[in-house]
Amino acid sequence: EEIYIPESILSVDNYAFAYCDNLKKVNISENSQLSGIYKGAFYKDEKLDTLVVPSGTQEIGDYAFYGCTAMDTIQLSSDSNLKRVSDHAFEYAGVTTFTMPEKLDEVGAYAFNGAKLRSIVFNDVVTSIGDYAFADCGLADMTLMTMPESIEYLGTGALKGADTIEEITVPFVGRYEDE
Repeated sequence: EEIYIPESILSVDNYAFAYCDNLKKVNISENSQLSGIYKGAFYKDEKLDTLVVPSGTQEIGDYAFYGCTAMDTIQLSSDSNLKRVSDHAFEYAGVTTFTMPEKLDEVGAYAFNGAKLRSIVFNDVVTSIGDYAFADCGLADMTLMTMPESIEYLGTGALKGADTIEEITVPFVGRYEDE
């Protein structure tokens, strides 16, 4: 039901705790050296309820928390070094809010697809939002969305199903050629 990840662990590798049907809590040392949580590390751990990401973690890999339906909170420190949330990382997870940490610059394809998000708070440095990144995740608390000027890529269907959004401001994305 509970595991402890000591400070000496540098990464949680591929499918390390996948399909742990009774895992509810992951405790990570306050002095953690954890730099990444990789592919499928907690895949389909349906009872896992809260994630506290150490400040040194730079990447949450593909499918890392896919299908973690009880997980409603991702706790990130104010000095988080998280730079990338990879493809399908929180797909079909129970996450209700996501505030991008200051250094996050990439949200992968399907990263929060089908999650339970009610809102997203963008940072000022994110450059890439992948295909279907926030598709069919609700966003029920959002009627207005403003994306930062830093956006260089906004993927196909990134906000598919965000029916409550009445107004969206997106910076120029793409190329302009003066003819």
